Amino acid sequence: MKLFQKMNSMSFASIFAVSSLFSLYTSLMFSVQAAYYISAVLVIISLNLVLKKEFHFIFAAGFMLGICISLQTIKNNSPIISLIPDEDIRLIQGIVLSDPVPKENDNYCFTIKTEIAKSESMISTAKGNINVFVQSDLIEKPDREIVLTRQMQTRVLIEQGARFYFTGRYSVKNNSFYADKAVFLEWNKKIYKTRTKMRRRLKKTLLSWGDAGTLLLALVTGTREFVPVKLRNNFTQTGIAHILALSGMHLAIIGGFVKKLFKTFLGTNTAILITLLACGFFLWFAGVSPSLLRAFICLFISTIFEFLGINIKNITILSLSFLIQIALFPEHCLSLSFMLSYTGLAGIYLFMEFFKWIYTGYLRLPKKLAESIAVSTAAQAGILPVSIFCLKQIVPVGIITTLCVSLFISLFFILGIFGIIFSVVFNGSSAVFSFLLSMIYAIICKIIDFFTLFPPINL
Repeated sequence: MKLFQKMNSMSFASIFAVSSLFSLYTSLMFSVQAAYYISAVLVIISLNLVLKKEFHFIFAAGFMLGICISLQTIKNNSPIISLIPDEDIRLIQGIVLSDPVPKENDNYCFTIKTEIAKSESMISTAKGNINVFVQSDLIEKPDREIVLTRQMQTRVLIEQGARFYFTGRYSVKNNSFYADKAVFLEWNKKIYKTRTKMRRRLKKTLLSWGDAGTLLLALVTGTREFVPVKLRNNFTQTGIAHILALSGMHLAIIGGFVKKLFKTFLGTNTAILITLLACGFFLWFAGVSPSLLRAFICLFISTIFEFLGINIKNITILSLSFLIQIALFPEHCLSLSFMLSYTGLAGIYLFMEFFKWIYTGYLRLPKKLAESIAVSTAAQAGILPVSIFCLKQIVPVGIITTLCVSLFISLFFILGIFGIIFSVVFNGSSAVFSFLLSMIYAIICKIIDFFTLFPPINL
């Protein structure tokens, strides 16, 4: 009885915070990647210092939840189930569940929901979600001229919602299919066809804007293959590769702009609803990546509580988001972007005030500057374990680089969104926005080039 009385006295924020962090710990404990294990332990220790004795009373709930998540993750990544022996599978048919992303050895990877498996002598229905690897010469190769001239007769467009069959070989060990041929069959639903047409038209428009357009394309759709290799490497080397990943920054800019635009004319409640719809559309259009989904869930939760007039702590929002996301997509918990997204924000919420106190109390920095540097430092502190054990490097200059580049990236993104809208309505405006974006792009490149003079510490 005393245990339940103690739990009943716990704050709403504490229950969700500790429960989610323990589920994070136990679910990632089953992963063989040490980075996840150690970073989760460090975050939990930090949370223990904040919540003190309350940490102990919710242990069982978090532990059991973590086990359930792990079991569901294993189930979602189970091998193909069919009447054909796995080693004999030479063809699979299914629906593409995610947009292709580049991998090593000039491969692209995406997930499909299998429907049919076939060997040389028989065919069978099949179940299971598996990864498919294809060579880049089978799909739209990352070459701007090819896209602009539409010379893609020998390639296929692989996007979410398309039904394909692939020939090749199946690897039980990796639960992956390595394809040497891809054939489009049909769209599973018309809405996916519409999405693909919109993305293709946008891709062609932005690629016509030069290198600035390739960066904007990455920020809007997550397609980073067209960004110059040197710039991509510089983003990584200076510790700001997360800027190219679709995340909270994008939704914050879109949501904040839409809310301010409609709040004056339509009132707060209507503006909140339109904001959710606008961000939901962006999530659908860009694709459900772990970091972007986290940002949308956090926005949704905070917006709902704001609508109800209830104040809620950021750590509680983050914890609720974690629980919802792993319930919907448990496989996300094994994703690097998922870990970077949650540990980065957890670092901000747990350590920002501490760093702010150091910068204002000891270094005597101006309050606004101290706050900005404290946020960047706290985020870097949160992702530090992942950087050490997964990325094998520490990038101290990332704190200052993020601070210097974020303003220009935000301006670039906002101007780019306006450019896309105006280009659809007024064809002649494309050249103007292309010129303006090119100037900001040049400034961004110069800043990043400067910070490459301070190399990361490789481990």
